[in-house]
Amino acid sequence: MEYAPDQGKGWREEIALLLKERLGHEVFNPNEEINQLLSEEEKLHFREWKEDDEDKFKTLMNRIIERDLNQLTEKSDYVICKWDEYAAKGGGTHGEITVAYYNKIPVFLLSEMPRNRISSWILGCSEKFFFDVESLLLELEIRYKK
Repeated sequence: MEYAPDQGKGWREEIALLLKERLGHEVFNPNEEINQLLSEEEKLHFREWKEDDEDKFKTLMNRIIERDLNQLTEKSDYVICKWDEYAAKGGGTHGEITVAYYNKIPVFLLSEMPRNRISSWILGCSEKFFFDVESLLLELEIRYKK
């Protein structure tokens, strides 16, 4: 999310709509949640605090991390992870996939990258790998459709 050109917003909105329409599932979207979690001042200064104010930045990040991990471990039936060059650069996705695996929450990995370019750890934490959204949705329909 941190390094993606649109912070992953477009992809998350698209998959959320498909999951709602095809499976009737509600989706936790961190792009939407962060707007509710952060004050206007925090949104405005977040990036500069990363460089200039370690205490404010750490306090803010701890709040974000705790909220995301609570949502993951307490309210999620499965995780869909879009793995690309931007996810590989960040840290949150790695951590969340690991926490999901540890808590026996299935992780479905979606990526256009060949498997040999994806971390063995990430693949090991993932229940199933998909190259396209349609294949992923078909799998989810079999497993989870109400």
